[in-house]
Amino acid sequence: MVKYLIDDVDINSQYGITVLKPHGIYESPKLRHMKHVWPDKSGVDIDFNTVFYDEQDMILECIAIATTKAILATNMDAFNLMFAEKGLMVLSVRDTFRRAYLVYREDEIKGTLHKASNGNYAFKFTLKLKVSNPAAFVIYLNLSYLTYTLAYNGPKGWLFWGDGVKLFIDADGNYEHTYTSLGFKEIIIDIDGLTSENASEYEPGP
Repeated sequence: MVKYLIDDVDINSQYGITVLKPHGIYESPKLRHMKHVWPDKSGVDIDFNTVFYDEQDMILECIAIATTKAILATNMDAFNLMFAEKGLMVLSVRDTFRRAYLVYREDEIKGTLHKASNGNYAFKFTLKLKVSNPAAFVIYLNLSYLTYTLAYNGPKGWLFWGDGVKLFIDADGNYEHTYTSLGFKEIIIDIDGLTSENASEYEPGP
């Protein structure tokens, strides 16, 4: 079974949410080139040294199941609150492969309530996400120790540890973080924050 985690929280085990059908997980992001169109319309130059990606749409068709309407409502309220309290979040997809994306919720969650089997209740909804920076650098870990040290040497940008904690890195050096559990973790380094809707959160780059 494919696992979907948001900031290292398994949405199935935590909220009873199953992703029925994902869209945009496997597609490559669209390239966005810096172009120059000549005034006489003789052609278009593309600067391949400044290649960026457009923000990538991602849609997850989901269903949440609970034994009572009250539990279902509580789970969905907590799930919604998670998005309301944060901006950019790390979506991790774990199967025989692993992928991670820096995302934010694009629209409010809307869906329909159904009576499920065995007296359960189901809420079918669509989760619309936007990948803010498809070119962000992802580090895939399998931790044996709770504390991880990242030796960084690169441009200024935001470091997302993958568990809801982020840090702005403005200098080369060692950055340390302590997790609450071992195993798979995905770290994202976003050095092109201006491509995201949350660009106001970012300090200007070099």
